[in-house]
Amino acid sequence: MSFDVIVCGAGVQGLWTANYLLQQGKKVLLLEQFPWPHSRGSSHGDSRITRYTYPTSHHSKMMPEAFKKWAELEKKAKTQLFVNCGLLAIGDQNKVDTVLKILKEGQIPHDCLSALDIKQKFPDLDSGDLIGVLEKTAGVLKAKHCLFALQEAFLKDGGSFQDCEKVLSIQPVHYSLVKVATNKSTYSAKSVVLTCGSWINNLLKPLDITLPIKPTRVESVYWKAKNPKRLQADSGFPATILYGKSHIYSTPIIEYPGLMKVSCHFGVVTDPDRRDALSEKVLQVAESHRETLTNIVETNYPGLHPEPAIVESCIYSKTPDEDFILDRHPVFKNIIIGAGFSGHGFKMSPVIGRILGDLALNRTPPYPMHHFSMSRFRHKSSL
Repeated sequence: MSFDVIVCGAGVQGLWTANYLLQQGKKVLLLEQFPWPHSRGSSHGDSRITRYTYPTSHHSKMMPEAFKKWAELEKKAKTQLFVNCGLLAIGDQNKVDTVLKILKEGQIPHDCLSALDIKQKFPDLDSGDLIGVLEKTAGVLKAKHCLFALQEAFLKDGGSFQDCEKVLSIQPVHYSLVKVATNKSTYSAKSVVLTCGSWINNLLKPLDITLPIKPTRVESVYWKAKNPKRLQADSGFPATILYGKSHIYSTPIIEYPGLMKVSCHFGVVTDPDRRDALSEKVLQVAESHRETLTNIVETNYPGLHPEPAIVESCIYSKTPDEDFILDRHPVFKNIIIGAGFSGHGFKMSPVIGRILGDLALNRTPPYPMHHFSMSRFRHKSSL
């Protein structure tokens, strides 16, 4: 079968890319190696913080379009995808000043809070001597519902979707033809977009590229609330980011009754196909991370019992500078590469999908692309 574009990987980035291409009138095939939905990658779960505030301006400039596209999808799906609970960023004066500068430049509604203000307004938080700024338009995306809404829109608009179909190889033929071999069939397309998460190098190595992507096993940890009602979004409790030696984030009670997620982005390098087959040394590192997180919960989240109630794992795929790769293959220009999204890619996925889609259609994306070029790692990889 022949398509205009084949998208490999049906996480949130692949879904937004496939939907954008459909909206451009293209015939699109979306392939996923696992039964969909699944918890093998980075897109599952039911909460992702979304916000305008980023210390890097090229990220902040992507967020207005991202918020707009999420709102449009929510309206189309006729179900709530975004919980506008606000985001409380907690840190020292320098960190808060950085956040404030972005909020003021974007004219984004916010409140500045002293340490005493935080304690009085949110008695289940203790920031110590740190201050905060509450970004009122921020909140939480209900990730699982977002994925279902995207898949439903893709199928309704005429897209072709195949799960349980693993891509085995990408075979460039010429500038307007690529063949994609799977465990079930062979397809052809004018261009291919790879959004394969931690598995992307399996397809790129035969094409003489190895990206500096490290699959990392990261834990999402949930803690029992002492007074669950006070920690719900509809009670006014915000998402939080606690800046310090460890980047700690939390969301109000959304996923499990009576349990609040407080987690961090550090983890241990792993094989994505054997993510729970950890050595004794790696297990000790993971346990040390969890102890650090437990101490932070005990100190800064007095409204929670400081013992993990549920621990889940997911796979992050991050670059050394923790920014995205959105680029064309340097030789085969109709092979488009999207990678390194973990940590902050979910919220920006509507814009990432547009950029990858534009690259697949040989258009110039409306954002500066040098930030996302593979060439920034040329000295570190076999690009």
